[in-house]
Amino acid sequence: QQQRQRQFNYNFDPTSSPTPTDNHNTEEDDDSSSEMVHITLEEFTLWAESTAPTLSATLSTFVHHLLFPNVPHPPSRTPFQYPNIIDQHSAFFTSDVNTKYHPLLFTYACMSPALMGKWFRLYTTDTDGLSFNRLQHSLLGYGGPTLLMIRAAAAADDDNLSNNNCCFGAFTGHAWKESANFYGNSDVFLYQAQPCVGVHRPRGNSTNYMYCNSYARSKGYDGLAHGIGFGGSNTTDQPPRLFITESFEQCVASSRDLTFEPGLLLPPSSSSNGTLLQQKYFELDALEVWGVGGDEVVQEALSDRVKQRDVRQANIQKARKVDKAQFLDDFKSGLIESKAFVHREQMRGRDGANSCADYE
Repeated sequence: QQQRQRQFNYNFDPTSSPTPTDNHNTEEDDDSSSEMVHITLEEFTLWAESTAPTLSATLSTFVHHLLFPNVPHPPSRTPFQYPNIIDQHSAFFTSDVNTKYHPLLFTYACMSPALMGKWFRLYTTDTDGLSFNRLQHSLLGYGGPTLLMIRAAAAADDDNLSNNNCCFGAFTGHAWKESANFYGNSDVFLYQAQPCVGVHRPRGNSTNYMYCNSYARSKGYDGLAHGIGFGGSNTTDQPPRLFITESFEQCVASSRDLTFEPGLLLPPSSSSNGTLLQQKYFELDALEVWGVGGDEVVQEALSDRVKQRDVRQANIQKARKVDKAQFLDDFKSGLIESKAFVHREQMRGRDGANSCADYE
C-alpha cells in the first residue's frame, strides 16, 4: 500500500489551498469555484504521509503542552519540535517575523524527524563564498545527517522564478566522503520547499544515492562529473539528477531518475507567451549546508569531523617528512641519478693513475 501511495506526486502549496463555500452559491461563487483546485481528504492524507510525515505530531504536541505543560512527553511519542538555529546567520531564514518561528522551518520539520531540534550551520555562500574547496572541507569527516538548501538565481526575463520563492535541495543521513562512485543508503531524499512542497524519496530501483567527487581526486580528466550530487548518473554527459558542479555553474536539477521518485525540484519558468516551461539547469544564488538531527547528534558529528581532520593533517605532515640519511645514501649510490658526486670518482681515478706512474 505504501508503494502504491508513493506513485502519486503531490506538490502542495498551502497558500493556494481552497476555502470552503456555503450551500447558497451565487453566480460569482460559481465563477470563482471553477478556478479552485479542490483536494479530497484521501489525497491530502496520501500527500501528508509521504511529504510531511511529522505533520500529525503537531496536534498531539499542542494538546500535551496545553493540558500537561510540566509533564514530559511519553517515550512512545515523538513530539513536534521547531528546528533551532538561534544565533546562526542564514540566507534563507530572513524575514520580518521572528527567525525562531520562520514558516520555512516549520516546512522542514514536517519532512522528517531528523530535521527537528538543533541545527548547526556547516557552510553558507553568504560568508564562505562560492568555493567548492570550502564546501567540501565542511562536509568531509562530518559524521551526521546533513541538509542542503539551494536557491537558484532568477533569469532576467523570468517573472515566475524569484530569489524569494525558490528553495530546494536534499537531505542525507549518511556521512560524506570523496569517491568516484555513488554511496549512501535509503535515508536520503530530494525536496522542493518553495514555492510548493514536494519530497521525493528513494523508490528502490537504484542505489545512486549520493556522490562527491572533485577534480583534484581524479587528478585529470576521467569522464566523471566533478561536484556534489544525488541520483542519476555520474558522468559528464549524464550528471546526477541534483548536481552542484565544482565551478558552481550550470548546476542540474532534473525532475526524474531511477533512484528517487519523480517530481519537480526547480519551479517552472515563464516563456514569452506566458506558458510555463520545465527547467533543468540553473545558476546558483545561495547554498547552505546544515548539520541536523538534534544537539547530541550534531555534537558527535562535529567531534568526528575534528578527529578526521587531525588524522588527515597528520598524514600530510608524515608525507612531508623525508629520511635525510636514506635520501643521501640513495643520492650517492646512484639510485637517484645526479652528477653531484661525479667529481669524487674523477679524483679517485686521477689518484690511481698517479700512483701507477710513481711505481713505474
